[in-house]
Amino acid sequence: MKTVVAVALALLAAVAGWLRGRAQRTNADRLEALELARQSMNRRAAVEREREVRDAGIRLESNKRKTRDAVDRANERASRLGWRPGAGSGGGTGAGGGDGAG
Repeated sequence: MKTVVAVALALLAAVAGWLRGRAQRTNADRLEALELARQSMNRRAAVEREREVRDAGIRLESNKRKTRDAVDRANERASRLGWRPGAGSGGGTGAGGGDGAG
């Protein structure tokens, strides 16, 4: 009887040890999966930030180009109307005319 109990206890201890090891491996696998998911999320976030920065740079360059184009058009229009830098804000003749006294 003592031998049967000893064998049963030894068997239970072996099963318990195996289950404990399996649980630890499962937890390690879960931790590894969580770490991989975190790294993947970080990579995605980094890619998204890079895309946002690139898009912002493109918008900035586009706005600069639009501003330069608008200034060029305004200068062309002013040139056609006979305005020259330093000619004053009055434009033409009349009160505050083109003498720069505006």
